[in-house]
Amino acid sequence: MGRLIAKEMKEVVGPEGRVCGVDTSPQMIAMAQGLCPGGEFALGSATDLPFEDGVFDAVTAAQLFCFVHEPDRAVEEMYRVVKPGGRVVILDTDWESLIWNCRNQDLMKRAIAMLTGPYADPSVPRTLSRRLRNAGFTVTKRRSFAVLNWEMDPETYAQQTAGFIKSMMAASNEFTEGDWVEWEADQRGTDEAGEFMFSLNRFIFSAEKEV
Repeated sequence: MGRLIAKEMKEVVGPEGRVCGVDTSPQMIAMAQGLCPGGEFALGSATDLPFEDGVFDAVTAAQLFCFVHEPDRAVEEMYRVVKPGGRVVILDTDWESLIWNCRNQDLMKRAIAMLTGPYADPSVPRTLSRRLRNAGFTVTKRRSFAVLNWEMDPETYAQQTAGFIKSMMAASNEFTEGDWVEWEADQRGTDEAGEFMFSLNRFIFSAEKEV
């Protein structure tokens, strides 16, 4: 998602504007450079951004804070690198808001626990307002929207998430190939019965640094 945002930002700011991205993975940096050749991308951490103070008009993070073990430090770094009068925009998900209809509730609970296991905080939006204010920002807007799918379709977020679950099941000693077959059959059966439902709440926070 961050790679796509960088590409769109570069189109907005044009040749005179500067777009920079940070990731801990060299592979992700290479992918970002290929997708957005006009951007600048560097290895680094959200809690130790490789930039000088007050150099950006805006800083954004999408689906990042759920992975960060020191979210206060990450917000402080955003505050440090943004200019006075600049703003930050953060998008993240509350995974505890997930409703994913199924018949085998036990297998679904195990699958979701595996999916969210790598997150430092799967419900991080609940604390972002406080963290932004504590860092010195003024929170200017908070919006929410639901990712809502009523059927299994290759273009849906539910189907994309199912793909992640399949790959994680394949790599996990806690699941068998039969578990995936059963899980997928459960979803298709729910879909064929007209009972499929996937709903997940996402949140966008906008905040400004005082002049």
